[in-house]
Amino acid sequence: CLVLPVQVEGRAITTVEGLAVGSELHPLQQAFAELGAAQCGYCTPGILLASRALLDVNPKPTRDEIREALAGNLCRCTGYVKILEAVELASTRMAG
Repeated sequence: CLVLPVQVEGRAITTVEGLAVGSELHPLQQAFAELGAAQCGYCTPGILLASRALLDVNPKPTRDEIREALAGNLCRCTGYVKILEAVELASTRMAG
């Protein structure tokens, strides 16, 4: 985490567990699972939340925009291709 608790005092905080609605996974979570975009799972929550933040402000990002949005998230298990593909798939599904 890069944010101190005092910086979010009085604000709503979304965790990766809060992305799902009931038993239905968020489209990002579903796409990551389907495409095998998560390996060990250590970095996955941060990547999912950064991806959601991106899609909240830019529903149809280019691959370069996705790369830029996720640049602060390091993953030693994957080559990032599946992660980028999962964000693109979720973006398409969320657009309808």
